[in-house]
Amino acid sequence: DAVTGVVRHGGLHYRYAAPFLKAGIPTFVDKPLACSVSHARKLVDLAKRHRVPLMSSSSLRYGPLVDAFRKEVQGIGKVRGGILTGRGSARSPYGGIFFYGVHSVQMMLEIFGNKVKSVRATEHDGSAVALIDYRDGAVITLNIMDGSNVQFTAAAYGTRGVLQTDKKGLQSSYIYIMKVFMKMLKTGKPPVPYKDVLLSTRILDAIQKSMDRDGSEIVLR
Repeated sequence: DAVTGVVRHGGLHYRYAAPFLKAGIPTFVDKPLACSVSHARKLVDLAKRHRVPLMSSSSLRYGPLVDAFRKEVQGIGKVRGGILTGRGSARSPYGGIFFYGVHSVQMMLEIFGNKVKSVRATEHDGSAVALIDYRDGAVITLNIMDGSNVQFTAAAYGTRGVLQTDKKGLQSSYIYIMKVFMKMLKTGKPPVPYKDVLLSTRILDAIQKSMDRDGSEIVLR
């Protein structure tokens, strides 16, 4: 009825997912969808061409704590800035920043929206800091830290207040992402528009490019 592709290296996802999409089988691809914009676009194009739903997501994106934080952010006025801190390594053997950086990027998109303008990023000993400029003037900082003891936490700064997660941070629960997947199978519709599925890969690609160019600004067009 469906297939889940759980390959640790995102660079292999296109190879293994493409045959199922071509066969018209609904497909879930583990995070990240791909380690290149080219492969991500090819997978989305296959899903569209064969009219089959495709889903790829961080489990943290659909956690109840992220959802609750997103709703609270709506009550602090116009967001001027935010911080998301979590695990990840720019030097991971499983696709570098794409492998775990996708968690922070997708939580950012879920909490703060998708109106991203540009990216600047630097890296030191595997840890990365990315400044994400939004079109409305907000600046979101992603601290992607190389260390297994790092908790996923968030803060938001608005014109009417400040929000921060507690010390337990933002935890994932796989049951929630599987519920979203099962709903996709019933409705035949992907849970996130494909342009947003591609956006997380584009942002990660921009982070990598900026790190490669000593923190230069990369504009998303």
